[in-house]
Amino acid sequence: MLGLLVSELVKMVEVRHGAVMADVLMFATDVPARDAAQPLDGYPAEQLEVLIDALARRTGEAPRPLVRSFASRLVRRIQHVHPTIYQRHSDLLEPLLLPAEDLSLAPVRPASDLARREIEILFGDRREVQRLVDGLQQDIARYAPQCPAGAGRHAIVSDPPKRKFRQIPT
Repeated sequence: MLGLLVSELVKMVEVRHGAVMADVLMFATDVPARDAAQPLDGYPAEQLEVLIDALARRTGEAPRPLVRSFASRLVRRIQHVHPTIYQRHSDLLEPLLLPAEDLSLAPVRPASDLARREIEILFGDRREVQRLVDGLQQDIARYAPQCPAGAGRHAIVSDPPKRKFRQIPT
């Protein structure tokens, strides 16, 4: 599940802030390694918390709207890729949706069979959907409604690489 969550977060960052910001977020943020005892499909995930906090610091956006937007994008992805799974669990997923006009969405591509299968494996069981929704709601609640950027529990410990430019005589 963590792979799907991180990839959706990266897509959101690319659409809202560009590919460079997504690269900086992924490669210049000290994301904790997964504990061997932690299940691979666990949520909420500390790694996602670190990325959201780093994104808020780097962009100056408040973290709560970032998490809300991320949750809504994730639900819309489930809705697009596997409408049957979405309909089966819509009572749990719909409260996370934001109005479509409030989201910056990339152009919608047809869903692949692999993507459909991934959604079916991850969210076919209602308990898994409930765990995802509970985790996202905990992440949203973790930030006060007017929480300033960078007010999360995690700090950025590395900066983006510095580029050196040489002057060319004119």
